[in-house]
Amino acid sequence: MKRKIIIVYIVLILIVIASQIYKIHYNYGNMLYKKREFYRAINEYRKALDWNPLHNKQCSVRINLALSMIANINENSSLQDIIVELQEARKVLCEEGCANENNNLGHNSTAEQLKSDIDKMLKELQNSNVQENNEKDKPDDEKKESKPNTDKVQEQLEKIQKDARKSRQEGLEYIRSSEDYEYYSGKNW
Repeated sequence: MKRKIIIVYIVLILIVIASQIYKIHYNYGNMLYKKREFYRAINEYRKALDWNPLHNKQCSVRINLALSMIANINENSSLQDIIVELQEARKVLCEEGCANENNNLGHNSTAEQLKSDIDKMLKELQNSNVQENNEKDKPDDEKKESKPNTDKVQEQLEKIQKDARKSRQEGLEYIRSSEDYEYYSGKNW
């Protein structure tokens, strides 16, 4: 009987430990994000999600993952690559209901706001892409003499990255102010 009780306690301890492992990856991802190592941060946030954090914690991981994906976009990316990456970031936010695919009824307001910002940017970029494609289809003598407005695309991308960083900071401040916030404040690798 004593042995069974010990085994039950060991199993319970292992379950508690396993349910918290995501925090290691989440906090490491946060550190990488601060160091502007976005690709590596993306990998850490994905690893955190692999550990199935509690539903209410999962949105924080998803928001940071989406922000890292957005921040990882660079000026050398093609317009189509930028659109695809923004769509992927949006998809991450909508998984598990953090943001809602079709309306603003997701259960996390920060995820909803970020999704809304991404939607605006996607609309602008897709309109820009359509205009660029229409210009390509014209005969040479009808094409405008100016090149496609890549400066405007870059400006829009920088704006969404700035807004995303601001939104992430506001989200972190909100999380830190909540009672159940657990932040790894120990040694930074």
